[in-house]
Amino acid sequence: ASFYGTATYNYRSRYIISLVPVVSQIKEKVRKDLGYDSIAFYVLDDGTGINPNRIHVSVDSDSVEFNYDEPFIKFRSRCFVGCTIRISVEDNARNMNPKVFWETRAKQGFLDTLYIDGPFTELSGER
Repeated sequence: ASFYGTATYNYRSRYIISLVPVVSQIKEKVRKDLGYDSIAFYVLDDGTGINPNRIHVSVDSDSVEFNYDEPFIKFRSRCFVGCTIRISVEDNARNMNPKVFWETRAKQGFLDTLYIDGPFTELSGER
């Protein structure tokens, strides 16, 4: 007699997923001229690893297409003055990254450059 079964794996991780912008300043010329994504975030998870099927990127509450090229999440920005970026990431142990967001803005006198500020938390009202 033969018995067949499936193995079940339960992942556990105590590592917090970290996200950080690769650069905090993007020139308007770069955003317009590049044939590739203009905003990139570095994703770090020292635990079970990022689940690429559980990544979501939104800009001003609109979902945007992104490219996950480990360890980077890259996407195009249509922000010319200011917007809010939210990225939600889940690892293979089903842990989520902290609920934070970033804001882009152009500084007075430097309107040709988009600045990425943050992260900010919704709960603390931190700015």
